[in-house]
Amino acid sequence: MKINSKQYALALYEIAKDKKKNEIELMIKNLVNVLIANNDISKVDEIMNEFDKVWNYKEGVVDTTVLSAKKLDEKTLELLNKYLLGKLEIKKVDIITDIDEKLLGGVILKYGDKILDGSIKTKLNNFKSRLKN
Repeated sequence: MKINSKQYALALYEIAKDKKKNEIELMIKNLVNVLIANNDISKVDEIMNEFDKVWNYKEGVVDTTVLSAKKLDEKTLELLNKYLLGKLEIKKVDIITDIDEKLLGGVILKYGDKILDGSIKTKLNNFKSRLKN
């Protein structure tokens, strides 16, 4: 049976979750040896991406991208952070900001497979649709 990247990542998480740094380093060396033995060393990048996802999920961390028309100030980012913590019932939000000059205003939040569109353009389009109906 061939082991996929997600299975490797889950195994790595399970053996590393409560270990000290030196123990984790030894486990990573062992994992590399297993990857070589299984002829799976080319999966390292994929395994690490999967491991990040597993770690974040198990530890209650959500990566969120915030799109806005201009750079957001710290207070706004803090409010978004508190909103997401309450909405998602998680421990931590890692916010990545990105500027989209095509936005008129507002923000678009992307996390996991979800998108919360609070942009002014979308609100105006929704308003326009309601007026037509």
